[in-house]
Amino acid sequence: YQDRSLDAHKSTKRFTRDKELLYNEYLKNPHDSRTLFYLAQTCSCLFQYEEAFKYYMLRTKEKGFMEEVFHAYLRSAEIAQSILKYSPEEVMYLFMKTLEVSCSIFNCPRAEPLINLAKLYLNNDNKLMAHIFIKQACQSVNPSYDCSLFVDGDMYDYTRWHLLGITGYYVNDFNIGIIGCIMAYLNKKKDVDISNLKTYIDTNKYDFDKLINFLDTQTTQSMSNLFIIKKTDKNLQNHFLINNVHPILDKFKK
Repeated sequence: YQDRSLDAHKSTKRFTRDKELLYNEYLKNPHDSRTLFYLAQTCSCLFQYEEAFKYYMLRTKEKGFMEEVFHAYLRSAEIAQSILKYSPEEVMYLFMKTLEVSCSIFNCPRAEPLINLAKLYLNNDNKLMAHIFIKQACQSVNPSYDCSLFVDGDMYDYTRWHLLGITGYYVNDFNIGIIGCIMAYLNKKKDVDISNLKTYIDTNKYDFDKLINFLDTQTTQSMSNLFIIKKTDKNLQNHFLINNVHPILDKFKK
């Protein structure tokens, strides 16, 4: 175990030095895409969020390595939402630009902007729009093997499935919602996902405890094989096998 807080002052010194070097490069060549991206990253590490936002937005206007453009839009949206307190409409625009870039450079849309857009719609109590975005997020392929830069693994492994378990119930997309609850539970074994799953199950008809005991013997991979058609050369994204939900539930009829 390494307590990195003990070296926080060293990191601050290093980032401050890096910022000075990068800023000098920026003054020499203000359109250099790599300089802009890492200047924005460094400002963010120094908690200088207004400057970080400025340089991220400048990075979106340049060509070069397009994964950087995706992350520049994503970080701009996150900073605008959580730090700079931009309006929901402005934040939504930035997440939509992030999604648009992801559709142009990856084989299928990235889950990160889709999840954030779904959360915005949930906050506005528009559950159908939230469900549309989160369902697409769950059909998106984890891009870890194709990307050189960052992938938020937790969003792919848990968050998208957890939210699908919530939105599916509100829009009566029950089979999809059940899949979401099961996949979320298998990833983190959280009680909240058991509670969400229970809202879908008629406990007078099914033995819910036996269902959970069965799920505890399964893995995310084994259930994924039952519920999801994986991306292939012909399919650019995953697809749900919703007809497999009730045959599994029927095993636990009382």
